[in-house]
Amino acid sequence: MLRTVVLVFVAALVLAANTIKPVAATSSQPLNVDRQSQSILDAVAAKLRNTPWLVAKFTAISNAYDPKAKVWSPSDPQAGEVDLGKPNLVYVHSWSVHQKAQGTPAIPVPGSDAFEYCDGTTEWDYWDQKRKYYSKNTMLDTPSYSMANISHLKSFFDQNPHFADLAGWPSATQIHYVGTSKWNGADYRVLNASGRDVEGGVTIDDDTRVYIGSDNLPHRVVTHAKYSDGSIYEDDFQLTTLQTPASLPAHLFVFTPPPGATQKDN
Repeated sequence: MLRTVVLVFVAALVLAANTIKPVAATSSQPLNVDRQSQSILDAVAAKLRNTPWLVAKFTAISNAYDPKAKVWSPSDPQAGEVDLGKPNLVYVHSWSVHQKAQGTPAIPVPGSDAFEYCDGTTEWDYWDQKRKYYSKNTMLDTPSYSMANISHLKSFFDQNPHFADLAGWPSATQIHYVGTSKWNGADYRVLNASGRDVEGGVTIDDDTRVYIGSDNLPHRVVTHAKYSDGSIYEDDFQLTTLQTPASLPAHLFVFTPPPGATQKDN
């Protein structure tokens, strides 16, 4: 159930204009949402529906605990930039970063760059370390292939935005308002989504907090997942900058294979 910018987690709860309904949650329990959370989610849905363009920079930090080895194993943080345009335009550039020590500057890891594009009809993924290979898919509905690395923003394209796209977990059974929290120099309203899921016979208790800004957009998602086998997974997905410009040039969303690049079988 990894929720970093390098893996997909798809939604199963539909956030409609005045209600949230679990349409395919794996949990059999009903979804409970307090009144204040519902009001905030309604505002988020309205904002997402009425935002035609979005530009952001992001980071994702993940950490996993192995109960057998009894050690924490942090992964290299991910960073990136994204441009989105409705109804179906995507540009994502992501890379790994490394810090020699806490508090030191994060340095991009050479060869870790990955690129995703969607021009409205075709999606491309360009990821090879030597930048020789790319894959190409015909878009069937809304962008999905090119949104794999930023699935927290998937609800940008939905007419009825998915709350689980914000929280990153389709099986939440409780959503409640936590209060306000200061982060990155600003105050955010914080919603907590919690619940239980089962994967491969392992029970997962998940607790996810979504930070909603004064612009009614999600800026941060912090996840803590505890597995019945003793494993723990933590993830902190942050939109370090977030803008909604009046427009973006079309050429941003078109991929032109560089000289020598060949298409890899999908």
